[in-house]
Amino acid sequence: MNFFCRIFGHTWVPRTEDANPIWNTTKKGMVLVPSSEGATIYFDQCQRCGDRRAVELARSFPDRIDDVVDEGRVTGDLG
Repeated sequence: MNFFCRIFGHTWVPRTEDANPIWNTTKKGMVLVPSSEGATIYFDQCQRCGDRRAVELARSFPDRIDDVVDEGRVTGDLG
């Protein structure tokens, strides 16, 4: 832990680690196609000391199954 992190606290910055694409050719060998192994990792990293913490991603769009319009009235919360 950095000296400034002990005094002021961490300065968290959102970061990602993308999986590196692997370039393969099609069966005919004419076109390069990217394929990636693994998923994108989302985390927060301290700008000063480099400590990492896991991030839980919030869904940006809620399921609209509960928000069905039934006979002119809305059964779910749209807010």
